Amino acid sequence: SATLHMTDDVTLSILTGMHVGSDPAVGTGTVNQAAGLIDVGDSLTVNTKDTYNLTGGDLSVDGHATVKGELNIDGGTFTLNNNNENISGAGVMKLQSGSFSGSADSSNGQGLQSHIEISGGTFSWLSQVQCTGDAEITVDGDAASITMRHIQTTDAYGSFALTLNYDLNETGVSTITNTSWMFLQNTTINVNGSAYTGGSKDIDLIDGATI
Repeated sequence: SATLHMTDDVTLSILTGMHVGSDPAVGTGTVNQAAGLIDVGDSLTVNTKDTYNLTGGDLSVDGHATVKGELNIDGGTFTLNNNNENISGAGVMKLQSGSFSGSADSSNGQGLQSHIEISGGTFSWLSQVQCTGDAEITVDGDAASITMRHIQTTDAYGSFALTLNYDLNETGVSTITNTSWMFLQNTTINVNGSAYTGGSKDIDLIDGATI
């Protein structure tokens, strides 16, 4: 097993891909980043038994992100720079605080074939998010700010699918703000209101002009 701790305001540049752990697993791999910049020139892979904990600083990835284990964002900023790259893998990316930025404001396609849980912080994915396979987004509670340009799940352009879960807390759930259009033909929306105690009111799940 191995652990990388980054606690100083320095820059670590990785010209090729960064792998946390190995596949098949030999022990466990962990990255604890609390400061500085980790600049990955190609792809980031978090393997099945492994964990990347981002609590401060910046994680910048120029290639795709494969999350087979856990990528936990609880502070700091994770940026997926390339407009045509993907988030894939059977693991989960969790945003609790801090921020995630998917790309520049563009209709270029970025794929989602993984699980994302959003309970706080700022989530901004401003490309065309093409959802395939086991793509799943869970919005937990009402503490997060979520903005997306496009969600694409129509059969007209490919075999797309998304499960979109909303888990209300006592006061509600965060709204996904749509800045352009969304095609939700093959999107399953699940709403769990068992924890809600706020009384009768309208709760917006998605706020957009063209859905």
